[in-house]
Amino acid sequence: MLNPIWTAAASFTAVTAAALVGLSLATPSERATQRRLEAIAHAEATITPPRSRLLEQPFFQRAVLPGLQAFAALGERLTPGSQKARMITRLQQAGIYSPYGVQALLAFKAVMIVIAGLALWLVAHLNAGAGLMSGAALALLGVMGPEQWIAGRIRQRKDALVRSLPDTLDQVTSSVE
Repeated sequence: MLNPIWTAAASFTAVTAAALVGLSLATPSERATQRRLEAIAHAEATITPPRSRLLEQPFFQRAVLPGLQAFAALGERLTPGSQKARMITRLQQAGIYSPYGVQALLAFKAVMIVIAGLALWLVAHLNAGAGLMSGAALALLGVMGPEQWIAGRIRQRKDALVRSLPDTLDQVTSSVE
């Protein structure tokens, strides 16, 4: 006959194995159920407003802004982090402190590059050289134009600071006296 200790150990092992198999089979469906419940809760939190409320918003906010945000996201994905930090610094030097300044700049660049590609494609059917030139000119304008505009704003701001320096020093001197 079998020893009772061996019988108890074998029974314990069989019951433990059956429980682990049962839990492993039940857990994925419970996880899937939990994921579905979380998705439903998230969907309820982000339910789109009714059409009438959407139509009350200005055209720019409901039609143009989402498209620009998509282009800004594209520009952010294509721009390295160090370049973004440099853009933030240059925008602040130009006096633009908006948190969406970099997004607007990148959206403009992305839109201009898409327009350049469309111009290249459309005009190339008529004349390949003209299409190439127009596409290159628009792409150059889209990439370099905002940088030149920001450089001009920085220059204007520095000139204004230099021009206001004597008046500021006079006011400080008067205050100290």
